[in-house]
Amino acid sequence: MLGAIARSYRDAFSGLPRQVWVLSAVLFVNRLGMMVLPFLELYLAEERGLAVDVAGRLVALYGVGSILGVTIGGHLTDRYGPRRVQLASLIGQALFLMTLGLVRRTELIALSIVATSLSSDSFRPANASAISAAVGPESRARAFSLMSLAVSVGLTIGMPVGGMLADIDYRWLFPIDAGTSLLAALVLWSFGSRAPCAVPHEETPRTAVPSPWRDPLFLSVVLLQCATATVLFQFFGALPVFLKEDLGFEESGVGRALAVNSVLIVLFEMQVIRRVEHRSALPFVGLGALLIGLGYGVNALAGGASVALLSIVLWTCGEFFFFPLGAAFASRRAPANAVGRYMSVYHLGFAVPMILAPLLGTALYEHQGPRTLWASCALVGVLVFVAYLVLQRRMDAATARAESR
Repeated sequence: MLGAIARSYRDAFSGLPRQVWVLSAVLFVNRLGMMVLPFLELYLAEERGLAVDVAGRLVALYGVGSILGVTIGGHLTDRYGPRRVQLASLIGQALFLMTLGLVRRTELIALSIVATSLSSDSFRPANASAISAAVGPESRARAFSLMSLAVSVGLTIGMPVGGMLADIDYRWLFPIDAGTSLLAALVLWSFGSRAPCAVPHEETPRTAVPSPWRDPLFLSVVLLQCATATVLFQFFGALPVFLKEDLGFEESGVGRALAVNSVLIVLFEMQVIRRVEHRSALPFVGLGALLIGLGYGVNALAGGASVALLSIVLWTCGEFFFFPLGAAFASRRAPANAVGRYMSVYHLGFAVPMILAPLLGTALYEHQGPRTLWASCALVGVLVFVAYLVLQRRMDAATARAESR
């Protein structure tokens, strides 16, 4: 079985440019040490003695910095190129992570969280632009899937280690996370292309839109991504608290449970993407949203570890479609000279939920109970799925009208 999986992955990824592999290696190294964010709310509540809702509000500030980061990062990428922005992002992330681990006053913690996320998430549009420039549109879903795979392999190793370190002392998380950011910058500096990225030839013409903010269909997709990501990002909001407080998981158990997500992505995501990458993206992105919502909704029935693990399996299956196909759609939609700005707005659909997920999740958890929280997640998944089907129907109708002229 392992041999068959290895052969299928070799066939799937063959032909991708060297630069895509370098960018994947950078993401792998960086995510190998991503230990602070998944345990940040637990760290603030247990190590710093803050109430769960206060810790949730502080974690929500990560979203404020994320919004600033992806917005600034997109404009800087179009002006200075993705390589410089990625390097600056990784170095800044390391510095602010170390600061976050040292500060004690609540207001300084808040500022450090914003600064960390701003520097970290300016990486996103730069990285996506570099991928779009390195590979043609017919292979972008596979390229983004490779990036997702690199992230997942890193998290598969890093998150359980982070959980074990959190059991010993939360303070270990910060220097290790910062160190891997610097190591990722070194990998990019040493092996990444230093030449300006040339945009590959597009075989199919794209509508030139002056700004992503004037592209109604694209903005509709971003809004739906935002709703879905607000559900998905409960894995660093209410979910760890739920697993610990309601189901009795230890910190190391939380890390191992969340690592199931990464293991499944490593084993199966590419197999799924190969079968759907040449079909219309939006219905499958909608299917991903549905599975994510229903996956979290299962937690309303959870009384033990088995249902919690089923939940993780379901929303992970949703991720198979949600991330690579959504990113591929956004990059294809962008005009050649505005990929950074388009990907910046696209990533706002993930930055805003950095605020909404911990705020809404912890508020519902504290005041309405976990069953209401998880049932709400299921409802969002169903509604978003229907909305994506409507969007695809409108796109098909617009295409038919254009061809009939």
